[in-house]
This record gives sequence, C-alpha cells and structure tokens, in this order.
Amino acid sequence: MLGGALLAAMLCVLASGTPKAAAVSTVVFLVGNRFGWALSTNGLPSFYVTGLQTAAVIGLTMLLADAQVLTGGEAASVAAANMVLLLPILSVVSLAEDAISGFRAMAAGRLISVGMFLVSMVGGIYLVGFLLRDADVDARNTAFRALPLALSLVTSAVGALGNAIFMGGPPRLLPWAMGAGVLAGLVNGVLHQELGQPTPLAVLGAAAVLGAAAGAVAPVLRIPSRSLVVPGIAGALLPGPDVYRSLLQYGLHVPGAGGYAVLAFVTTAAIGVGTVLGNHLGGAAQRRWAPASRNSLG
Repeated sequence: MLGGALLAAMLCVLASGTPKAAAVSTVVFLVGNRFGWALSTNGLPSFYVTGLQTAAVIGLTMLLADAQVLTGGEAASVAAANMVLLLPILSVVSLAEDAISGFRAMAAGRLISVGMFLVSMVGGIYLVGFLLRDADVDARNTAFRALPLALSLVTSAVGALGNAIFMGGPPRLLPWAMGAGVLAGLVNGVLHQELGQPTPLAVLGAAAVLGAAAGAVAPVLRIPSRSLVVPGIAGALLPGPDVYRSLLQYGLHVPGAGGYAVLAFVTTAAIGVGTVLGNHLGGAAQRRWAPASRNSLG
C-alpha cells in the first residue's frame, strides 16, 4: 500500500501536480484501493469493480475541488494519477509483446480484456458525470505542463521505487528499480524535450533502451528482466495525462477525445514494442559478452 501511494504521488507530480496535490493523491489512492478491495471480497466481477473504483476516484476528487481543498488544476493531476493506476497497463504492454512474438491468440484475448476495462472506466465516469459538468474548467484542462528534465528524473526514480515496493519486490531489487526509472526517464526526456521527438517515438526509444539494459544485466543480477522493466515503465513512461484526457472527455462528450485515446493507446503499445526489441538486443549482447568474459578469465 505504501508503494502504491508513493507511485500515485509521483504520477501526480508528473501530471503537473503540486506538492499538496501529490499528498492528496496518496489519500485518494488509499480510499479507491480499499473500496475496490471491499467490492472484490463480495465476489463482484472485476469489470464492475473497476467501473465503481473509477467513479469513486473521480467523484472524491471533484468533491475535494468543490470544497476548495484542491484547485481545478490540482484535481486534474490527482484524477489523472489515480486513473492510470486503475488501467490494465501491463495487459496493453503484454498485448503488443504477444502480437510481436507470434502469440496472436493470447494477444487477441488481451485485446478483448483491455477493451472491457476501458469500457468499464468510461462507465464509471458516466456515473459521476454530473459532478464534472459544473466543475472548474481547469479540472478538465488538457494542457499538462512538462516538468524540467532534472525534476522528472527524480520523480521517475521515486515512482519506480514505489512500483517495485507495490509489486512486492525484494530489498535488493529497489536500487536497480530506481536506476531503471532514471534510465527510462532520461532517454524519454532527451528524445522528447531536447530533440523534439513526438511522444510515441520518444517512449518507443526509451522502452527499447530500458529493455536492452534489463536484458543485458538481468542474468548477471539473477533476476527476471521484467523485474527491472516494469518499474522503469511505471516510473517514467506511462501516458497518464493522455489517458485522463481521453477517458474524461469521452464521459463528458467533448469533441477530440478520440485523438487523445489513440495517442494514449499508441504510446502504451510503443512501450511493448520497444521492450521486446530492447530485450532481444540486450539478451543477445549478454550472451555474446558472457562467453567472452569467461574466456578472458580462463
């Protein structure tokens, strides 16, 4: 729970949230998570649990904004962070990996599952849509500001740490997870902010570098490469603002929502594409390097 709350705070900061918004984001995460757990214990299917969790997250955030605990912009960053944590991001990434690797039946199954999750989340937004129609215009703001590169590296490291804890990683994994977040955030930031590459291409390049590094060092560290890749993705590459824009605007019938949805999906799929490519290259390099090292030692 602590790891998930930490990840929610860092995702909030990445979505232009203030320190106060980041603190509130952790509270919203804890409430939404325990609400989902309570629903699940009664045997409610995950489709309905996700929809009701989405409604709870958006509803609580908008009520805090209405009570002037949060400004409209802060509410947008809190909602964006917590909606990302409800998404089946890993299923979308695995979908791309399975399709590329030739497991098309599994990819098709994941596609249906992801589609149902998104439908569930949009349904949750519909449930509390009446709270959003009169909300501060900033709460529906689509202009999230990019953080300075140095600050984004800090949030990437802490977010990756939170994900590693949230997923139950052992203590020896934590510094490597933070390194994975910094590496992914650095490549993504340089490509996007410094070289002006579009978001999907920057994410693709960062995922490829992350996958290559993980594939090369994971055998040496004796941990699965995915144990490094997943925290790096969570800390630096998740398309939180685009997900928030697309799902929220669909729920409010705002024109242009489809464009944000496509951008979010393409960006997330690029993570899977880049990871597969990077893992292949990194694994091949490690296999070449290991025999050479043994021969030189011999």
